[in-house]
Amino acid sequence: LVSAPNRLAVDGLDLQFGDGSLRAAGEMGRGKADLRADIQALELAPLARLGGLILDGRADAQLRLTGKPERPEAVLELQLSELTWPAAREEGLAPTGLDLQARIAGGRLQAELSTQALGEEAVRASAALPVEFALQPFAFALAEDAPLDGSLSGRIDLARLSELLVLDNQALAGMLRPDLRLSGTLAAPGLDGSLGLTEGSYENALAGVLIEDIEFDLQARGRELVLSRLSASDGEDGSLSGEGRVALGQAGELTYQLGLSLQQMELVRSPDASATLSGGLDLAGDQAAANLTGKLTLDQAEILIPEGGGPDVPELEVVEVHSREEFERQGFRRRDEDGFALQLDLGLDIPSRAFVRGRGLESEWRGALQVKGDARRPRVLGELRVHRGRLDFLDRRFTLAEGLVDFHGGWPPIPDLRIRAESQGRDILGIISITGPADDPDLTLESEPALPEDEVLARLLFDRPVDEITPAQALRLASALRGLSGGGGGLTLIDEARGGLGLDTLDFEAPGAEGGSVKAGKYLREDVYLEVIGGLGEGGSRARVEWDLTRSISVETSVDQESRSAFGLNWKIDY
Repeated sequence: LVSAPNRLAVDGLDLQFGDGSLRAAGEMGRGKADLRADIQALELAPLARLGGLILDGRADAQLRLTGKPERPEAVLELQLSELTWPAAREEGLAPTGLDLQARIAGGRLQAELSTQALGEEAVRASAALPVEFALQPFAFALAEDAPLDGSLSGRIDLARLSELLVLDNQALAGMLRPDLRLSGTLAAPGLDGSLGLTEGSYENALAGVLIEDIEFDLQARGRELVLSRLSASDGEDGSLSGEGRVALGQAGELTYQLGLSLQQMELVRSPDASATLSGGLDLAGDQAAANLTGKLTLDQAEILIPEGGGPDVPELEVVEVHSREEFERQGFRRRDEDGFALQLDLGLDIPSRAFVRGRGLESEWRGALQVKGDARRPRVLGELRVHRGRLDFLDRRFTLAEGLVDFHGGWPPIPDLRIRAESQGRDILGIISITGPADDPDLTLESEPALPEDEVLARLLFDRPVDEITPAQALRLASALRGLSGGGGGLTLIDEARGGLGLDTLDFEAPGAEGGSVKAGKYLREDVYLEVIGGLGEGGSRARVEWDLTRSISVETSVDQESRSAFGLNWKIDY
């Protein structure tokens, strides 16, 4: 190795790195450059110690520099093979490879990249860029006003890409087909061609989201991208469609618009919750801010209240080193107060079939909600009211006489509750009231006529005053009270039967003085509810149909096993 002013010479450099080697020879100076370096079978894993990526694999490369130092030519050939990394090995993914060829000559950088890591067909990318490159003195810069030329083509298997990215609890699938060409300049780039996806799907196991049959066509038209077609399904009867565009202005400003339409799309499906939505959403904005607006209808939802209260979360003592005022005086800003701002104006209509079940509760809710304001601190307004429901509480069946969940626009969006459940005893009417904020509600047990709480419990459970219950009944009372904190496991046999039969409601009332019954109900459509009641013992069987003409007016008709019919017109108002 010879180093002198304006001259560098390398003769017979040969370094060994395990099974790999680095060889170099040539000189630069005296008005010319002729340098060559070869890398063979270089293991990549040790490079992680130098602060690089944690990669396993092998690199082979050849670099050649020739010409005048102030305007040299450079040729690089790079092959990476047997590439893998820790997360990929844990997933059992096969190693992959990548080939890169680049050349700088005449003020242009030309590069070609190809890989078969993303599918059976190779993905190829090429680019030709204007560049200013010199060795003495060293310089490397891109000219913003010189023409660009580039392309991207091939077939990308998103399932393979998903495996390579090792997405936690998420999975992508489908075939992405890019056919894009780059033009214009660095200051004003242009893109032409198309990008399509077929047989796509997205799954998020943690959130319970599964979207199938995703297809889209995206056209690039210079400084504009147009989404001409977007469609997807939930794997059943639900569908999603959309269209939109992205535009890049002359000054570099980015604007976009996306419209989505949902038709009975089941977006959430997990053991604890499911939700089917219809309606439209519109997103419009730029790189600094956007507005998300829309009107959605909740076609059907089921929420299962988990048994048990879950583990206790310990409280951590926090010591505030710097106050927020001092933090801002030093020129810092909160991350959530900087950057992109998303404004919301969303409406959610819940006409029927919103069921909340679990821990003895079987209920259906209706109402409407609005979500407005900054997405970082949204305001939720509106209310939900119970349509029908029951509560098995303290070994007793209570009917939900009133139920209100009121969102008043505060932050965080914790609603106020006003719930009243009633059960008729032999000589008293038992009343459970739940009132107050949802994160800390008050539960009271009352009666008509008014009695002390322990007296109400004794009369509801055992039909006798508290001073007449037996020691065994006292233990049962204590056990029932402990049941308020939950325990036991998830779905009951009735819940499993209801789901297996495809019903919206299923209830069993044990035989009593008037005989027991089995009730099975299902919505024939959004506003028509059919319930069949099968009597046990001496109880009769009958069927009834409830038809909602408006939010306040409904028609109810029924027929029993002896063909006797009844008709009723119901009117109610929430106030």
